[in-house]
Amino acid sequence: MNYWQFGDYVGIGAGAHGKISYPDKIERTAKLRSPKDYINASNKDSQRFTVTHNDLPFEFMMNALRLNLARIKSKSAGDKECAATQTATQSVPNNKENAMTKTLKVDGMMCNHCEMHVKKALEALDGVTEATANHENGEVTVTLSSDVPNDTFAKAIADAGYTFIG
Repeated sequence: MNYWQFGDYVGIGAGAHGKISYPDKIERTAKLRSPKDYINASNKDSQRFTVTHNDLPFEFMMNALRLNLARIKSKSAGDKECAATQTATQSVPNNKENAMTKTLKVDGMMCNHCEMHVKKALEALDGVTEATANHENGEVTVTLSSDVPNDTFAKAIADAGYTFIG
């Protein structure tokens, strides 16, 4: 399941591959493909290589395509598709003990990695104390210490590579 949510995974056995994310890099691993060679090898450790800075956009694109076309099953929520687009719009201000929350619709989030980018972009804005993104429904809930205009949200979201719907 972690594989389908852009998470890390470890490959075990012949031909297996893996991905490990660190704060400053992404590392890929690969085992020998041939079962015979794998069994006969004295060292069964993976070949490891770091994804270069120039390859990160390709890495992201390939994962996004894979995730966008995949269907994810969840016991609690039934069959869900990791959708790249959400069309419904809603903006709901809500006051809670001197804090306001607002729900924004964002197009283009496909995975947890996307959620992190949107969260970081919004939490960097003055007046935003917390942002919680959900790629499954295309929503971001922001907690505000002061009013933030929708144009400010739209610019921050666009600068992060996503589309502000409302």
